[in-house]
Amino acid sequence: DSGRGYWLVGEDGSVESFGDAGMLGDARTIEPGPGTGAAITSASGALLLAAADGQVVPLGSTHFCGSMWGTPLAGPMVGSATTP
Repeated sequence: DSGRGYWLVGEDGSVESFGDAGMLGDARTIEPGPGTGAAITSASGALLLAAADGQVVPLGSTHFCGSMWGTPLAGPMVGSATTP
């Protein structure tokens, strides 16, 4: 992994990989809400997708820590970040 790649995440949960970013799968089959973003975890080759409805979808070799899906939210989620 040279760090010369990236992922594009679609509103439908699709993930397209470019350069040397590995294909990790996508979330189209679980019908997440509209996508708001993605965060790369500290684990190599891991991605967390976030949806406006609070759902978090782990892709690759990351640990799933939970999500807010099914919890009443004051408004839609607008982004995501990982901790070090």
